[in-house]
Amino acid sequence: AGQASLNSRPVGTLAGQASLNSRPVGTLAGQAIRPLPGEIVRIFDPPAHPWLAGHRGVDVAADVGTDVVSPLPGVVRFVGDIAGVPIVSIAHDGGLISTYQPVQAVVTVGDIVNAGDAIATVSEGGHCPMPCVHIGAKDEYGYRNPFLALHIWPRLLPW
Repeated sequence: AGQASLNSRPVGTLAGQASLNSRPVGTLAGQAIRPLPGEIVRIFDPPAHPWLAGHRGVDVAADVGTDVVSPLPGVVRFVGDIAGVPIVSIAHDGGLISTYQPVQAVVTVGDIVNAGDAIATVSEGGHCPMPCVHIGAKDEYGYRNPFLALHIWPRLLPW
């Protein structure tokens, strides 16, 4: 019953499921929480090689001001702007780092967060044509599909 990322690297075993728009999702490692509700407007589409263009995360549509929460426990690793885009990054167990942009941080570097703790609100900017949050996940092997790496499992509905 194990699941693997698109790069065939194991990322955990699913113990429970929920729809993409619900919050709690069970995993072997504990409870993972979807960082924010909203429609996925762009999926993870990694390049064939690290130096090529691609989409290294998932974009979720959200109104400016919507709360963004930590999906798993961790330590806030970075809060600031990169190329004019406000970002929050969290270091989780196992070397996984999750990143959220554009967001207005409500945490500071070094803060310990639990799953479900507010880390930011949706801000203006970013690369979507409408307000959205780009969610990324990276570990020692490179970028990962954040919905798999963070154990935020979608549930497929029957026809």
